[in-house]
Amino acid sequence: MPREVEFGEKALVVRLSGLVHYESLTAELRIPYSSIVSVSVEPFVPPPGSIRWFGTHVPFTDIREGRYSFDGEWYFFSVEDRRRAVTLWLEGYNHGDAAEPLRAVVLGAPDPARLREEIQAHCSPPSERPAAPP
Repeated sequence: MPREVEFGEKALVVRLSGLVHYESLTAELRIPYSSIVSVSVEPFVPPPGSIRWFGTHVPFTDIREGRYSFDGEWYFFSVEDRRRAVTLWLEGYNHGDAAEPLRAVVLGAPDPARLREEIQAHCSPPSERPAAPP
């Protein structure tokens, strides 16, 4: 599996492996839950004329891996099919040594709706989280 999502105590950890790691130039994203503003399963389509910076984009496909800049904002993609992806809209999250914060992270997922629910559950205040199963 090229993408592994782990729910830490304070952050969502996304580990990229294999070809995805190579194409995106990134091995891991550690996103604090406090930086996640919202989570969407709506297909995210980069605007025409977007500028690719660090990563891979295969023309005429949805394959995008790495950091991209659109209209002065930065996004991170690791997706093969935008219809099977989760978009994390962020505020105040800088990945690695990047000077500019990421506006969103788009991740491919086998079950986007389920992943969105799991992320949202971890982003809610502890008092609002569902009880752990016995």
